[in-house]
Amino acid sequence: MHSPKAEAETARPVTPTGEETRLGGWGGKLFAFTVYEVEDAEGEPEYRVYVDDGPGERLVCWFTSDREAAPVWRGAWNGDQWCARIEERARAIVANPEAAGGNGK
Repeated sequence: MHSPKAEAETARPVTPTGEETRLGGWGGKLFAFTVYEVEDAEGEPEYRVYVDDGPGERLVCWFTSDREAAPVWRGAWNGDQWCARIEERARAIVANPEAAGGNGK
């Protein structure tokens, strides 16, 4: 039997599909986080954060514009010490993509 959380984790692509709009990102020498916007099944905006730390971009979490709704963290990211900082940076990019170097698809 699958848990709703496990089903939610597998309901999103692990790597970007090319259908997303890049809003911006941040990083350092060894990693880069990128925030993308995509429509969910109901046509509402959903935001996905991917990290590339060498092997290519992989999904970290996703969230909606509802600040009261917590992000859904994928795999080992769930409960990671950096979750709050990642969410803060990602939501700042969603609020002002131009300042974050967003460049569209």
